Amino acid sequence: MRLSKCTAARLFCILFAFTLLSGCALIPATPTTIPTDVIAESIIGKDAYNGSDIQEFALDGIVERIEEGAFANCQNLRRFDCSSRKVSIHENAFSGSENVVFYCYLDSTMDLFARAHGYARVYYDAFSVRCDTVNNGCVGLPITWTVVDVMPGQQIESEFVYTVFMNDEPVFTSKPTTEESFCYTPTEGGMCAVTVNISNELTQSSVNCEAVPVADRLLMGYYEQDNDPAAAEPIEWRILTVADGKAFVLSEKILNRGSYFNPEWIKFKYTYWAHSYIAVANSVNYWGSMPISPDRKMTGLTPESVPLEW
Repeated sequence: MRLSKCTAARLFCILFAFTLLSGCALIPATPTTIPTDVIAESIIGKDAYNGSDIQEFALDGIVERIEEGAFANCQNLRRFDCSSRKVSIHENAFSGSENVVFYCYLDSTMDLFARAHGYARVYYDAFSVRCDTVNNGCVGLPITWTVVDVMPGQQIESEFVYTVFMNDEPVFTSKPTTEESFCYTPTEGGMCAVTVNISNELTQSSVNCEAVPVADRLLMGYYEQDNDPAAAEPIEWRILTVADGKAFVLSEKILNRGSYFNPEWIKFKYTYWAHSYIAVANSVNYWGSMPISPDRKMTGLTPESVPLEW
């Protein structure tokens, strides 16, 4: 039996109505994805995302106004990014979306809206971090990170927590502190990075700092060390002590020898002449080790004394 087009349309409508009444809706009542047609020019219209199950949203830079109920009743909305400093927001734009955290600039219109309605905030510009080490990190040498530009324009006390990562694995977390400078000495080579968290009455934010390469050995400078004059070798240094931002180091290999003694020091008791290299090792002495030149010859020296004119 063949049905006319009109009859077939009537049957389809009856079947669709029956499906809806039976609870087997073909179209979900709440959208599960972000609609693509809700941003009309520079406005997010009334109830555009009302009841949506979106979890994150990044506001387009062209948006100038968010109307009533635009993001209302979005229980799953956890993060809302707003890079615009000036956007008009209706008082009830986020009603019922109590779990949202606003990522925005300090003192922007979005920040002021979030403060007024008690929403959590994370600031893009809460602070920045500087590091005293770029390419010369080494096991045994401390690395210092300093927090700068903290909450610009705000007279507010903040606490910081510093978490150190070596090769992407956390190795140390500091206790909360008001100190804006943090120092860590790597005990292994690799990539060393730090995450700095700030906490105050306005925000809880964090900054991930760029990783610093940390070498297993301190190599600095070049000097001939293998009796091959064609090329000098990197000098390896042993770190003895570090204090006040300075390291006292000693080369692993003896690089050269010489008569390191200044007779003037004896007047001030800076050294012992009898134990100096010149007094005990040479019967005929010259200033320096090479070349041996007659005009640099020293006379009248004994293991017990040095002429005061020297």
